[in-house]
Amino acid sequence: MDYDFYNPYLLNKLDTIDAEELMATPYAPKNFIVADMLPEGLTLLCGPSKIGKSWFVLQLCLCVALGRMFLGHNIISSDVLYLALEDTFSRVKDRVARLTEECPTNLRFAVQAGSLGGELEEQLMNHKTQYPDTKLVVIDTLQKVRGACDPKAGSPTYGKDYADIGSLKKLADDLGIAIVLVHHLRKTQDKDDPFNEISGTTGLMGAADTVLLLKKVNRGTDTTFLYLTGRDIEFRAMAIEFTDCYWRLDEDVPPHDGICYRPLAPIVKTVCEYIKEHKHFRGTASELLALLGEENVKPNVLTRSLSTEAYDYLQQVGILYDSGRTGSGRWLELTLVSGDDNDANDEKNSLEEIPTQSSLTVTDG
Repeated sequence: MDYDFYNPYLLNKLDTIDAEELMATPYAPKNFIVADMLPEGLTLLCGPSKIGKSWFVLQLCLCVALGRMFLGHNIISSDVLYLALEDTFSRVKDRVARLTEECPTNLRFAVQAGSLGGELEEQLMNHKTQYPDTKLVVIDTLQKVRGACDPKAGSPTYGKDYADIGSLKKLADDLGIAIVLVHHLRKTQDKDDPFNEISGTTGLMGAADTVLLLKKVNRGTDTTFLYLTGRDIEFRAMAIEFTDCYWRLDEDVPPHDGICYRPLAPIVKTVCEYIKEHKHFRGTASELLALLGEENVKPNVLTRSLSTEAYDYLQQVGILYDSGRTGSGRWLELTLVSGDDNDANDEKNSLEEIPTQSSLTVTDG
């Protein structure tokens, strides 16, 4: 009799990975709709009333649909769905006309939708099925899809907020899209942490993958800080301004002190220089370090550094990285590939942002 077959600990066990294997395994990075700003998953966009949140997301939708940079960031062009639930089609039309004369057919609008936990999730799944190239969905606003609060239930609890946002996050993950939820700030200000001003409990922010927050620097000024934080981006704040219904970078304001960057490990640069010269390497980390003459770097540190940068810096400089394990140990493989394909990407990414109405040239169309 095979005891393991009846062992209850083997019938329902966790799928685990040890730290060494984890750090040595290259994983595909999170897909970003807007580079270093808007990844796939669930994003909250918060700001006080009348600051221009709807203009912000409309400009975002147009940039993604048209393949234009957004606030100086590269984008992945795709189909877009904008649920403008506080507007009418007439108002949406007027706003689009103020931003551009281009009319992308891959940007679609709706001014009515089902409620969260009711018809909304099914509607979004059906839309994705009908338009499979959809990568961005904007819901303006969160309160419109939550429905009216039951006065007997009192204020939403942490669990309720987390469950509501969590259901949309799961949907975004399952569909491989970015969902942006527009939400408000409470009137009480917090000078130490602007994220504490988000209306509702901390369950909203806790369940979201990314939080973007718009807040004026001072009353009477056009400068606004866009605070960004999330699981896949590092905290920072961008100075932007809203003029003529259009958001743009405020280049007169220096970067916020909260910006921080992960430094590139020096050994990664050394490896890249070697591969650019020798084109290819396959072997162990110890063998590679010996070729590089690096005596002060441990093999596991090299493996971890390359794995961390595999889909980021290495691909940017045209080096493919792979690794695996055999009976004798772990092997690494690095290959220099042609960079010819980068020219087309650079040309696409150099497209300017959507022009304001005053700068448009009218053509017959």
